[in-house]
Amino acid sequence: MSTARNYKIEISGLHVLNARIGVYERERALPQRLIVDITLNISRSDLCDELTSTINYSSVVRCIKNALESHHMNLLETACDAVAQAILGQFKPNDVLVKIHKPGASAEADVAVEVIRTMAQVPPLC
Repeated sequence: MSTARNYKIEISGLHVLNARIGVYERERALPQRLIVDITLNISRSDLCDELTSTINYSSVVRCIKNALESHHMNLLETACDAVAQAILGQFKPNDVLVKIHKPGASAEADVAVEVIRTMAQVPPLC
């Protein structure tokens, strides 16, 4: 009987260059840059030194970019949920933490939204 081991996979500072996000017309006019940090917590009892026994980082990056560049969203909160839902649906981690920064949203500070989701917590997108 093998025991599951826990792993944390982190991808930080991912620049998504063609996101369409924002409420205001000036935000909707041109694609915007977002910066994404993501943490996936996984458990594996069968981990071996093969890529097929874990989560492929390149596939995660493609999934994040697709979730953020495929259509317009008004809110960072919606964007975080879209990424979380895509990651949970495709890779099945125990949970996922998604943090999205929106450079330029404020001249005075970094603006970011962070969510933690499990399979049971991902809301349907409206």
